[in-house]
Amino acid sequence: MVFIDTAEIVVHGGKGGDGAASFRHEKFIEKGGPDGGDGGKGGSVYLVADSSLLTLYDFKYKKEFIAEDGEPGRSQKQFGKDGSDLFIHIPVGVIVTDLETNTTVDMDKPDMKLLVARGGKGGKGNTHMATPTRRTPHFREMGYEGEVRHLKLELKLIAHVSLVGLPNAGKSSLISVISKAKPDIAPYPFTTKSPVLGIVKKGEKSLVVGDVPGLIEGAHEGKGLGLTFLRHIERSYVIAVVLDAAGIDGNSPEDAYKTVLGELNAYDQSLLKKPRILVLNKADLLNDEQKLSLKEEFSKLESIVIVTSAATGEGTKELVDIMFSLIPQVDEEPQMQEEKTILQLPPLPDDFSVTRQDDYWLVEGRWARYISRYDTSKPWDLQYIQHELKKRRLEEMLRRMGAKEGDTVIIHDKAFEIF
Repeated sequence: MVFIDTAEIVVHGGKGGDGAASFRHEKFIEKGGPDGGDGGKGGSVYLVADSSLLTLYDFKYKKEFIAEDGEPGRSQKQFGKDGSDLFIHIPVGVIVTDLETNTTVDMDKPDMKLLVARGGKGGKGNTHMATPTRRTPHFREMGYEGEVRHLKLELKLIAHVSLVGLPNAGKSSLISVISKAKPDIAPYPFTTKSPVLGIVKKGEKSLVVGDVPGLIEGAHEGKGLGLTFLRHIERSYVIAVVLDAAGIDGNSPEDAYKTVLGELNAYDQSLLKKPRILVLNKADLLNDEQKLSLKEEFSKLESIVIVTSAATGEGTKELVDIMFSLIPQVDEEPQMQEEKTILQLPPLPDDFSVTRQDDYWLVEGRWARYISRYDTSKPWDLQYIQHELKKRRLEEMLRRMGAKEGDTVIIHDKAFEIF
C-alpha cells in the first residue's frame, strides 16, 4: 500500500429538511387547521481514530464527504426523518486542522471522535406559525444548510520506539528480526520509502517499533526522504539510533552518528531530550576486538550502547529488553473510560459578507444562501425575508458602507432594491 501521511478534504454536514405547509382535510372536520410537520435535522460528519489504519491512503482519490440530508416534514404533523451521521475513519495520530479557522485537534488515541461538520437544523412546519390572528398560515420554514469545512489531515505515526539512521544502516533488517514487520530489504539507498511499524512482543506485553526511512545530511531542509518522515519521530518515547558498525556504506560510525544527531537537532531540539539507545549494527562483520573497541568509544557519548547483528541475531534480545525497560507504561492495562468524550470543532459563524461590485451590492455567506431559497412572490415568504433583513440590520450596514436609495442589492442570487 502507498504510504500517504497528508491529505486535504472537504466535509459537508447534511442540509436540514424543509418544514411542511399543509392543512387538515378530514371528513366531518370543517376548516381543518395547519398540520405541517417539521423537517428532519441534517446528518453531521465525524472523524473517528481507528487503530487498524496506518496511512491516509483512503483520501488519495476521495476528497469530499457529504452527510445525509434531513427529510422534509409532511402533513398530519409528521416530522421528517433526520439524516444519518457520517463517520470517517482515520489513523490514530492524525492532526486535524480547520483551514478556515486554523483550529487544530490531535487525534492521538484510539476511538476518539471529532465532530467536524454539524448538520443543518430542520425547518419548522406551518403548525408552529398559527396565532390567534393568523389561523391559516401558508408559511413554513426552510431547512438550514449544514456546515462545510476544508480540513487538512497530517499523520504522525505513534510508535513507542523509532529506529533512525543513515540509509543501509540495517534498520529494516533489524525490525524484521525483532518484530513481525516485513519491510522491503535490499543493499541500496532508500530501500525503505515509507515508515514501517512492527509489533515487538515480550511475554504478554507488546510495544510498537517504527522504522523511519533513512536520513541523510540536510534532511531537515528537505533533502532525501528525511523531511517527509521526520515528523513521525516526534511522538516516540524512545529513539534508537542505528549505525552501520562496519562502515560498509562508506560512512564511518562516528560520522554517521554526528550526521543523524545533527539532523534530529536541526529539525527539533526536543528530540535529543528523549531517551536514546545507540545500536551498533552489522556486528557480524567485525571481530571481537573491534566490537569491544567501538562500544567503549561510543559509551563515552551515550549511556546505552548495544552491539547487534540482524544477520545472526546477536544482541537483538538484549535490545528488546532495553526497549521495554525504557517504556514502563506498556506494562499498564489501559483504563477503560466509562463514557467516551466526543470532541467538537467550534461552530462556524452563521454570518454574511457585503461587497461592492460594479453596479450593485453583493451579500454572500451561509445566511445569504439560506434566505435566497425563499420565494419572494409569496407574501409569507417575503414577510419572513423582511423580518430577517431587519434582524440582521442589513440595510443599516449597507447605508454605512455608502449604499443609496435605488441601489440594487443581490442576496446570493436574489435581487432587491433599497428604498
